[in-house]
Amino acid sequence: MNKEQAKAYATVTLDLLFKMKVKITPMVLSEQMELIYDLYDLDEIINEYSKIKNDKTFVKATSSKANCYIINIFNTANKQKKDFEEYCKNFKIEIGKTYITDAKPNSEVFYKLIKDIRNKEMGILVLNTLSYYSIPEEELAAIVRLCRKNNIYIIEI
Repeated sequence: MNKEQAKAYATVTLDLLFKMKVKITPMVLSEQMELIYDLYDLDEIINEYSKIKNDKTFVKATSSKANCYIINIFNTANKQKKDFEEYCKNFKIEIGKTYITDAKPNSEVFYKLIKDIRNKEMGILVLNTLSYYSIPEEELAAIVRLCRKNNIYIIEI
């Protein structure tokens, strides 16, 4: 195996682990690389690697701001905000606005978020799992649809 092929296997493995939100340790990386090596033949890996290498979308998104939408359910807003800030710090993402609202539909804060999504004021929208499951279904559908339309990534932490 040459250097480029080794980089391809490592990149595809790390990409998969990142998407799975797995904490990466040397042992996890080793086990996952072995699995990738067994599952993919060289042509498939090179093809996946070239897709990852040529996809600058996420790099562009992470170089812009991340905003966070928090539903203050069970008085967890401070904890959710802390988790958001820690996530951004770990991935070196610039912190943008934080929207905090109560668990009620059609809040003024929700409409501010929608306005900022339409104006592309962020590259990433971060939702804590607790907030994600607390958002009314219609509002979540609107957020997802607008984020897709405006090429804004939604990340659940």
